[in-house]
Amino acid sequence: MDASIAKAQVGASLQAFAGRGLPREINEVFSTYTQCDGDDALRELVRTNDAVVISAIEALLKGAGIAHMIADQNISTVEPIGIFPRRILVDEDEFAAARRLLVDAGFGNELRPDKA
Repeated sequence: MDASIAKAQVGASLQAFAGRGLPREINEVFSTYTQCDGDDALRELVRTNDAVVISAIEALLKGAGIAHMIADQNISTVEPIGIFPRRILVDEDEFAAARRLLVDAGFGNELRPDKA
């Protein structure tokens, strides 16, 4: 399946659920994700089991106005021992800025290798 088609389908699914009594943070993710034009790709910035690192990086990204999404959050809450890491994804066009931000903030060791 073409990545842009898959992203459009996911965006349509998210849009269908947006605003249905979900917490404000989830609605923000839905609205941010569904605003993508289908040509943008999400890239993995960080993968970790450390909830404190996830929270700190998320605060940095929000503060810088960089749209992001925490993936695999549901599976990490289902299993209580922390085997499954969570991933922080950002849009392709904000990937370099997000990497610079994290390096400058001292989280460079948490970054995934840049394969582009």
